[in-house]
Amino acid sequence: MPENMAIASVSSQKVSKNKRKKSSVSVSKTSHSRATVRRGKRTRRRRVAPKPRYAYPLDFFMWREPDFDQSPLNEEAAYKMRSAFGCGTASMFMPIDLVRAGTFVYYPLKGGIFKRREQVKYIVVHSTETGIPLNAKRVIDSWSSGGRRHPGAQFVVDRDGIVYMAVSPEYATVHVNIFKTLPGINNDNTVGIEMVHAGSQVYTNEQRASVVRLVSYLQDRFHVGDENIITHKYAQQGDHTDPVNFDWTGFLAIKNDFHKKAKETMQAAVASTHQEEATMTVDNASQIPASSVYLDIHRDLGKSQDIGLRKEIEVEPDVIQQFTKGEVQDKKLVPASTIVPIMTPSK
Repeated sequence: MPENMAIASVSSQKVSKNKRKKSSVSVSKTSHSRATVRRGKRTRRRRVAPKPRYAYPLDFFMWREPDFDQSPLNEEAAYKMRSAFGCGTASMFMPIDLVRAGTFVYYPLKGGIFKRREQVKYIVVHSTETGIPLNAKRVIDSWSSGGRRHPGAQFVVDRDGIVYMAVSPEYATVHVNIFKTLPGINNDNTVGIEMVHAGSQVYTNEQRASVVRLVSYLQDRFHVGDENIITHKYAQQGDHTDPVNFDWTGFLAIKNDFHKKAKETMQAAVASTHQEEATMTVDNASQIPASSVYLDIHRDLGKSQDIGLRKEIEVEPDVIQQFTKGEVQDKKLVPASTIVPIMTPSK
């Protein structure tokens, strides 16, 4: 082969190789937009993070629950409520009433709150399992820092036994993943209780006792059966393990015993009240004279005496107003400010 022909052949081979390289690069650029890179015979795919999957739209959540009266109750009424909670007989009182009595400490959650669309059927017990030990307030703050849509629970029980109410259980929060829970369990029909716990910490006696009382109260308040007192581990099987290192069997035994005694106390109190009412009715009936005797006593009363009796029981309207305000001093009246309010069961 002539020399000039050999040179031309080599140069043509170089040109063809350059064309193949250029075409390979162009293909890689085109493929790069599809998250695929091709270099010769090798193909590499880029990993693209999946988009987060939300169970609820952003505007579904409230920034805060509606305001309620947080002024402290008088000491006597507050003591009665605290005692009732300690004995397991406080189900007639609303959670916000127990805040006013000092039974719960209100530390409001910001965001992550929505209105319930179902009745409460389950009580789910969690443990916080923070990377480092945190108290209840810091746990709630960490939830609130997530913006408008974030997880949270209605109650957090600190290690010293103090019960913090982050939001009234009348409202719902996101404390279970509804994509992974057992059928029928969701955030609309559950109340979440978080126990402050991290790593190898041991649950304190005060903490366990408060959780027993809180679960018993919520169970009676929302008519939740014993079989629906569950753990996060049970609600999301294979996905969560909390409450971690918690004796759930022993806890249920103590809670059931406490709940049984509380019910017996309530039934005994109701029976005693009915007995007292029946006794008072019988006593009052025995004191009422027969109709003929009653007529004989009053037959001879004169008209002037009747008028005088009416004058004795008449009270001027302004005196009635002063009585309701507790301003009458010469009739041995109890000032209105010292009257202990009667706590009626809330609906």
